[in-house]
Amino acid sequence: MRGNSSYPHAIVTTGLAVIIAYGSLYPFEFSLPTTGSGPVQALLRTWANTPGRGDFLANVLLYMPLGFFAVLTPGQRCKFISRCSGAILLGILLSISMELAQYYDLGRDTLRQPMFMPT
Repeated sequence: MRGNSSYPHAIVTTGLAVIIAYGSLYPFEFSLPTTGSGPVQALLRTWANTPGRGDFLANVLLYMPLGFFAVLTPGQRCKFISRCSGAILLGILLSISMELAQYYDLGRDTLRQPMFMPT
């Protein structure tokens, strides 16, 4: 019987999450905005905005491997549906966390822009 260690999958999953966080928050110039409605309100205001093609492709290419390795991490001791649910939850939590953190990052202003620009 061969060993079914999930340790390498956990390392890759963690590494991918770190890469996503690094890429999402680079250049790490954080500040507390003096105006604005806050990160949650800004996120809720922009939830229906269509992302650019490059942003969409980058997110798919980063989050798909994260999901793949997150499903493999628990190993065979968990049911497949539980592993998939955990991977989806991880992706959702990481994505929302990065969007909320980007509100405070000067290099990332996607959430600080108003939804409707005055003419």
